[in-house]
Amino acid sequence: MRRYIFYVCFFTTLLFRVSAQSLQWQQVAPGVWKGTAGQPESYDLLKASGSTPATEALQKMGNSP
Repeated sequence: MRRYIFYVCFFTTLLFRVSAQSLQWQQVAPGVWKGTAGQPESYDLLKASGSTPATEALQKMGNSP
């Protein structure tokens, strides 16, 4: 019985293999990177908040090694 359960689980995992989405990395500001998976939604909390990054301060810091 254990062998039967093992084979059912094994073949089920072969049939339903899941592959992860790859991340698309984009530099937003010096030292700040954004990773996107799939198709981003048009509405997000950062846009809704209306906040803006302190780009002058980030440029003074420069890129991280």
